Amino acid sequence: MNLTEAESKALHRLQKNRKQFQKMKWVFVCLIILMMAAFCFAANTMASIPVKLEGKIELQALAYSTILPMLMLISIMTGVIIGTTIKNWIGDPVQTLIIGIAERLEKESDPVDCDQ
Repeated sequence: MNLTEAESKALHRLQKNRKQFQKMKWVFVCLIILMMAAFCFAANTMASIPVKLEGKIELQALAYSTILPMLMLISIMTGVIIGTTIKNWIGDPVQTLIIGIAERLEKESDPVDCDQ
C-alpha cells in the first residue's frame, strides 16, 4: 500500500500523539493531585478569613474576591484535566484501529517491480 505524503504525515502525527499521551498521562495524574492540594489550601484559607480578619470588612471582601475566582479556576482546570485523562487513558480506539490497519497493510504490501 502506497500512502501519499499527506497521508503518511497524518499517520505519523497520529502515532506521535498516541505515544506522547501515553508518556504524559502520569504527569497529568500528578498535576491533578497538585491542583486538588491547591484547591484544599485555598478553601482552608477562605474558611479562616472571618477568624483572622475579624472586624475588618473591607479586607474580608478583598480576600474573598481574590480567593473565590482562584477556587473556580482551579476546579474548572482540574475537571478538564481529569476528563481528558480518563477519556484518553487507554487511547482512542479509532486512532488505534487506523494506525494498526495502516501498519499491517504497509508490512504486507510487496514492492511492485515495473520491469517485468
